[in-house]
Amino acid sequence: MSEENKEAEAPDQDAMAREMEKSLDAGRPDELSQSDIDEMMGGATPAKKVREFSTLEERIIYMSMLNFEKLPMLDVIFERMVMSLSNSLKNYTSATADITLNSIEYLSCADGIAKIPVPGLLPIVHADPWDGNIVMGVDAKLLYSTLEIKLGGRNSRPAPTEGRNFTSIEQTIGRGLSKVILKDLEDAFAQLTDVSLDIERVETNPQFATVGQPNSPAIYVRLDVEIDKRRGRIDFVIPYLTIEPIRNLLAKVFFGEKLGGDPTWRGHVVSEIESSEIEVRAVLHEEQVPLEEILSMKPGKVLNLNIQPDQEATIQCAGEVLCHGALGRRKNGMMAIQVTETNFNNKEFIDVLDAD
Repeated sequence: MSEENKEAEAPDQDAMAREMEKSLDAGRPDELSQSDIDEMMGGATPAKKVREFSTLEERIIYMSMLNFEKLPMLDVIFERMVMSLSNSLKNYTSATADITLNSIEYLSCADGIAKIPVPGLLPIVHADPWDGNIVMGVDAKLLYSTLEIKLGGRNSRPAPTEGRNFTSIEQTIGRGLSKVILKDLEDAFAQLTDVSLDIERVETNPQFATVGQPNSPAIYVRLDVEIDKRRGRIDFVIPYLTIEPIRNLLAKVFFGEKLGGDPTWRGHVVSEIESSEIEVRAVLHEEQVPLEEILSMKPGKVLNLNIQPDQEATIQCAGEVLCHGALGRRKNGMMAIQVTETNFNNKEFIDVLDAD
C-alpha cells in the first residue's frame, strides 16, 4: 500500500473512533442519581431548611427566647426503647433490624418538624393522660422497605417516592408499623409512668402536622433504622407542653435516683437523723389579744383564754405542728400529753432519703 493511501485512511479511522466514543457516551447511564446519593449517605431530603442565622448574636437572642430544660431521663427511655424495638421490628418484618439512637435535640416545634424528611408519613399521636400530642415521622424509605419485605421482596430498589401520594396499602402498612413503634415507646415510659399513645390522624404534609406554637420549645429525637440492609429513620417531635405533667420525673438523672450512691453511707445518715435531738413545744392555746390590753396588764389581772376543759394541746417543732394530744397529770404530779393524732407518717423522713 502506498504512503498516499495510508495518509488518506488515517483521518477516516480517527473519525470512526470519535463516532464510536460519542455513541458510547450517549448510551452510558448517569453514574449516580440523587436517590443513590441519599441511599449511600443514609439520609433524605428534609421537609424544609432549618432556621438559619446570619450572626451568632441572632442565634443567641433566638435561643434565649426558648426555655429549654434538659431532661436526662429521655435518653434512658429512648435507649431502652431502641433495645426493645429491634426485636419488635424483627418479629413484625421477619427480617434482621438494627436500631440506633442518632440524636436528641432541644429546639422549637417548627425547627423540629423541619428536620423530619419528606416524603413520609407523619402520624399525630395523642398521649393520654398527658392530654397532649406528639409528631412522629416514618420516612418513605423505611415504609417501602417494610412493605416490600412483608410482601416477600428482598434487596430490591425501593420505588421512587417523588410526585405521588401514598396508596391505601402503603398507609395501612405505615399505620401498623407506627403502632409497633409506639407500643415500644409506651413500654419504655412505663418504667417512669403509664401512658397510652394512640394515633389520631396521619399527615403527609408537614404544614398540617402542627402540635403547638412554632416557637414553643420541643424535643426532637431521631432513630436510624436498618432492616435487611435497607436504611430508614424514625423521628419524634415532643412539645414540652405535652410532657409537662411528668417533667419533674424526666429531669432526674437516672432510674432510682437517691441521696448518695453508697447504701452504707445512706444508712449512717438515716441513723444519725433518727438519733438527733430536736426542741419541741407544747402549746395549749393561742389567743389574739389587743395590744392595749397587753400594755395595761398588772399583777392580779385575769386573762380570759376561753379554753374548754377537754381541749387538746399541740406539739410543735420550728413552727410546724407535729401532733395533737390530751393534757393530763401523771401519778408523780407532773403534767403530760397523751398523743391522739399525728400529722406525719412515721417513715416520712426515711422515705425522703430512699425516694426514687
